[in-house]
Amino acid sequence: MTKPKQSQARKRIDKYSNDPDFQQELAKYEKDLQQFRQEITQLAESINKISLNTKRLKQAFEAGDFSTAHKILDQTALLKPQQVRQAQETQTALKNNIHEYVLKPLIIHKPLKSSQHPD
Repeated sequence: MTKPKQSQARKRIDKYSNDPDFQQELAKYEKDLQQFRQEITQLAESINKISLNTKRLKQAFEAGDFSTAHKILDQTALLKPQQVRQAQETQTALKNNIHEYVLKPLIIHKPLKSSQHPD
């Protein structure tokens, strides 16, 4: 929060200090702020436990901003082009298998008429 906003908020607190609705809203925001601080502390503790044992992790944490860190840790960058192609082929094969498994029960339960059987 910027200094002017803090000053404005303090003035509102002084002005509406006896308003029960304002007090309730203020209490809610203070509770939310406290929870946010706890979550940030927990996140910081979790990050401190991570061992930066790879070059990519070190670069991501040293980047200093989320968008750069995200780009550095992009999962597709971990894969070589051959692995990406292989994963795509596997995904296509799995989709084809799903289609076959969906059609097979339909064929079993509704056999083709003899005139529709290919010779």
